[in-house]
Amino acid sequence: MQEEHSVHVVAAANPLYGAVNFVVLTLPPGWRMVAGNLPPEIERIVTVDGVQWVASGSATSYAYNAKEGKMMEIKVRISRKPFKWRKGGAPERTVVGGHEASYTLTSETVGLLRKRRLEVLVVRFYCDHTNRHIEIKLRGPVQPSALREALQHLVGVTCH
Repeated sequence: MQEEHSVHVVAAANPLYGAVNFVVLTLPPGWRMVAGNLPPEIERIVTVDGVQWVASGSATSYAYNAKEGKMMEIKVRISRKPFKWRKGGAPERTVVGGHEASYTLTSETVGLLRKRRLEVLVVRFYCDHTNRHIEIKLRGPVQPSALREALQHLVGVTCH
């Protein structure tokens, strides 16, 4: 039986509040999440249906595909206010976690001396159940097709 996707909880542990969730991500088969170098930042928490969610904050993790030897940075930002798109092309539409979402698929060059090109997928949506604006950014030295595949799996994101 082939795995359809892998499920990963983006969360933080707090000594006072316990586990606090950002989102639950679904990634393509073969991709696994690993913790980021920096601890998540949590500014506000909201409890909905007995589950604690980050109402404002950010977390960075990495997704690793051992078979392909590729890694992507995954940054999740949560806010009570909407995120603004930079000037440029209009974002496209999709559905993420049962909510209407906007996304862009672009590339950027990073580095000073050793420049390299990274593909970037940014997905933004509003969860009316938890009153949170959510941004999920995937960035890495992968083919654009890998990010398109990841976008198809983000349909299964759990945000409430």
